[in-house]
Order: sequence, then structure tokens, then C-alpha cells
Amino acid sequence: MIGLRSVPRSRLKTLFATEKDCREQSKQRGALLRRKYWRVVCRYGHVGIGREISVARYLETGPESTCLDVLLLAKHMPGVKANGVSEVRPITREEWRAGRAAEEDNFYLQRLKGGGRAAG
Repeated sequence: MIGLRSVPRSRLKTLFATEKDCREQSKQRGALLRRKYWRVVCRYGHVGIGREISVARYLETGPESTCLDVLLLAKHMPGVKANGVSEVRPITREEWRAGRAAEEDNFYLQRLKGGGRAAG
């Protein structure tokens, strides 16, 4: 511990400024660690007349997000039908990572994100 009387005034200002910065950075890192992860099942359209496809999406949000926040976020994602969110549930970070990897292999999402057309 530093004795404040032994520190010059000019150094004292920078010491407290950096300590404050350290606390803020620590809070930001803590917020990143407290992220919430969600599995959202959405119904997508444009796969034929009267047809739809259900796809599980894996979302990451801030620590203050609720199920309702995630529902509203998913509802406005591109391609999701009106009333197209059928399930929202919290999951672990490991489930989220596995789900994100599965999303990359999903043919429909590849088309949706890339905007390309399917061969065939």
C-alpha cells in the first residue's frame, strides 16, 4: 500500500486517475463475463407458398436483458415471420458456442445471411 503523504501531488492526481480507470475497465470486463445467452426458435418464411421453416438461433445479450427483450429482438430479425418466435429460453455459454457452430452449417441461414440463391 502506498502512503499518500510520501507521494508528490502531481503523481497523486495520476495515481487516482489510473485507479479510477482501472475500476471502470474492471466493471466493463465484469459485464462481458456476465453476458446472457439465449436459444430462440424462429419461424422463417419465403420457402414456398404457405410454407415455413423453424430454425434455432443462438443470441448473446447484456446482463440486464430479459426474455421479453430477446423476444422483441428476435421478432425484428430479417426473414422472421409475423408472430414467428416460438421459443425463447436461457442457455449456458457452452450451449451457445455449440449452437453458433451449428448455425454456420445451417443451409437456410447461409442463404439468408449471404443473400445467394440455392443451387438446384
